[in-house]
Amino acid sequence: MRLPPHIAGPLLAVALLLFAVCAYARPSAPGGCALKPGDHNRTIMVKGKSREYVLHVPKSGAGRPLPLVIALHGGAGSGPNVKGFSMMDPVADANGFIAAYPSGMRGLIGGTWNGAECCGLAMEKKSPDLEFMSALIDELAGSGCVDPKRVYATGISNGGMFANHLACDLSDKIAAIAPISGAMMDSTCTPKRPVSVLIYHGTGDKFVPWKGGGDYKGAGAKHPFPSVEEFLQTWLKIDRCTQQHRTLYKRGDVSCEVYDQCAEGTAVGLCRIEGGGHSWPGGKPVMTWYIGKTTKDISNEVMWKFFAEHPMP
Repeated sequence: MRLPPHIAGPLLAVALLLFAVCAYARPSAPGGCALKPGDHNRTIMVKGKSREYVLHVPKSGAGRPLPLVIALHGGAGSGPNVKGFSMMDPVADANGFIAAYPSGMRGLIGGTWNGAECCGLAMEKKSPDLEFMSALIDELAGSGCVDPKRVYATGISNGGMFANHLACDLSDKIAAIAPISGAMMDSTCTPKRPVSVLIYHGTGDKFVPWKGGGDYKGAGAKHPFPSVEEFLQTWLKIDRCTQQHRTLYKRGDVSCEVYDQCAEGTAVGLCRIEGGGHSWPGGKPVMTWYIGKTTKDISNEVMWKFFAEHPMP
């Protein structure tokens, strides 16, 4: 039935008004991040088990997708533990990125990560840690909080080894890594794409020695730790770098050299900490009598700048 003009006209006007109101009310950025600034204790289900992580949102908030830095604890540690001594939060606040501090598979005295050929219970039980990191990234990117092209990982000791494993097996989601006092414990590393890497290591590290070896059996590893030089050369080969390099940073006992003529705009660097122990450079000194010297001649700002310059292409 055709409506008379004196009725059809007003109805059409009302319909247009309702459409305009609905269009105005619709969020301009569907799935925009609702996380408030500060710390958030979060869980996520991975293969039927609840996994935990602490998320630090910068003071500026996260109304738009921000970069993400995943900081991984060492053996017998936890997310809150590495959050405390890494001193990453102030750098996240200053530069506007989100920091995530996940916890590895718990044993008797703390958590470990399944870094392919190390370490401990997580490796023995084949903990699905790659799936955990993948789910964490997907959840934060899907909620509009994280830019999937700017996801980075760092970690100390077993966490540094796991950061390597992420670069090897999750290169479609990890743009760059910065392993600290770790080692390449993935003898079959074949990333889908080149990944930028900045290695931090102290010459006085007695747990993962500069020249390799160490008490790898005590750490629950499958083989001795390779030397830092082997570690560096492995990534130079994977990323197809030339031998051209330059000084990235130099101060006091810290000297960083970077090879930035690598495939797809990636770079591989090494920060040598003279006399440095098994510790987070620029972080809070912890049990120095046991783990050795913590340098104050570098901060996480250097790491962040390296990350920021190497998003996923």
